[in-house]
Amino acid sequence: MSRQDVPPMLDTLDAVPVFPLPDLVIFPGADVPLHFFEPRYRALAEDVVRDGGLLATVQVVPEHRDEHLGRPPICAVGTLTRVLAHRRRPDGTHDVVLRGLARGRLEELEPSERGYRRARVRVVPDVGVERVAASAVSTLVGCANTLAGLVRRVHADFSLDLERIDGPADLVDRLAHRVVQAPEDRQRLLETADVRVRLDRLLELLGDLLLRVSPRGDVH
Repeated sequence: MSRQDVPPMLDTLDAVPVFPLPDLVIFPGADVPLHFFEPRYRALAEDVVRDGGLLATVQVVPEHRDEHLGRPPICAVGTLTRVLAHRRRPDGTHDVVLRGLARGRLEELEPSERGYRRARVRVVPDVGVERVAASAVSTLVGCANTLAGLVRRVHADFSLDLERIDGPADLVDRLAHRVVQAPEDRQRLLETADVRVRLDRLLELLGDLLLRVSPRGDVH
């Protein structure tokens, strides 16, 4: 599944279950394991798995990350996801693997009867793909490969996981998922619908990262 799994006519989805995350941003195309343990989110997992539906993940506004209970403010843009794999544990908690499908702008609704948060989600399509130059893509891949080589000096099995890439937008999101760590930087990239701008921002982040981690003389 990828961003193509969201039919074009479904540009707005009503009453999508929402899972707020304090310091994690999921990108379209990424597969991410999560553990649901709070009672209302156990119920969310049960309902989503039963209905075969979609789930929106969204980052909690940074100033409210420590507010684990209640309804801390969430960012306006999150990710529409689908459950790829699910396991219910004997203690009633749930392990799931989510795959990011598309960016989405959230309009929060009242919680469900089961207590979990919900939102109306408007799918945010990628724009500006036709303005992405092949040279920029090559530069991005080159920087990413340089970084991967440095990481493999310490973690020999590290991979950029770039198999089955579907165009520049998918490439940028998959690289962002693998190499960008700071939640604020990840959220900024998630909120950038213009692929050319997103690529440029990722290049800046990669350049800064290479300068920090490269031994002297390794980056030219």
